[in-house]
Amino acid sequence: MDQEFTRPKVALRGNAEGLAFSGYAADSFDFTIQGNKGRYTSDLSFKDAAGRGLTGHVKLEQHGESFHVLASPFELKVGDREPWRAQADLLLQPDGIEFHKFFLANGAQRLDLKGRYSYSKAYRVEGTIQSFDLGGLRELSGIDLADLDGTLDGTLTLSGVPQQPRIDAQGSLRNGVFLGMTDLTVLLSLVFVEGRFDVESEIGLPDGSRVSVYAGGVPGPGRGFSAQVLSGNYQFGLDFENVPFSVSKPWLSWWGIEPPPGPIGATVRGAGTWQDPITDVKSQVRGFVYQDWPPLEIDLSVEHDGKRLDLRELSVGDE
Repeated sequence: MDQEFTRPKVALRGNAEGLAFSGYAADSFDFTIQGNKGRYTSDLSFKDAAGRGLTGHVKLEQHGESFHVLASPFELKVGDREPWRAQADLLLQPDGIEFHKFFLANGAQRLDLKGRYSYSKAYRVEGTIQSFDLGGLRELSGIDLADLDGTLDGTLTLSGVPQQPRIDAQGSLRNGVFLGMTDLTVLLSLVFVEGRFDVESEIGLPDGSRVSVYAGGVPGPGRGFSAQVLSGNYQFGLDFENVPFSVSKPWLSWWGIEPPPGPIGATVRGAGTWQDPITDVKSQVRGFVYQDWPPLEIDLSVEHDGKRLDLRELSVGDE
């Protein structure tokens, strides 16, 4: 390494075994770096004990205070699966990052990023996910996601100005699997703007029953994130539409309990702070069976104003 410090001449080659970083342990890691006068190239290869392997070529060019980074080709291999291909074409500037091109692809699966993020002025970055296989993602990341599986599609937009970000996200999951439940469909929407967040989600089961969730609100004042969350004001809702008790089997089986027959319909509404929430619950259960009793119909309505619990309605009768 010689010449001026800001644009040195570099020729470096190395390898390592047993290297660990970010939870990954490398069986082997090889790299080369060479170049001068602000133009550099690097080749690298990585392989871990789980059979994941990474190979790539990176080119970097300095233009004044900015750096143009081109990573291509890049391949990530997981076992015997078709390798993931990636390419990154980025401009690193003193006040932000410009994504000329960024993608990760495997067959029909694809992740794309484009746009510009700035530390000092208005920005907009857009991301798109197409036909992502969550089972393959579990193998790729090494993160334990239970039996979570399915095909994910979605979009994410990050925009705004420094200190005032806006996040818009839309997503859907097809052929979902989670904790023994199969053939699920999930819709998700998230908006965060001017300090307020709103999240909506709907889970569809194979029999046509649905679970809908809504939450929104604004964190309050306080020192630190926890204090701000606790002092915030929120609204939430939860709807069960003819959901069979049998969907709880994966959880109840941990205690050796069989779920009762019959479906439940319910609405839960709430608002307020963590310390003083107001909650309203209404539910209808049809065909509930307990021991040798005939199938029952149960209607319940309860309200809690943060201090007092009121039972508005409770009726139990056979069908």
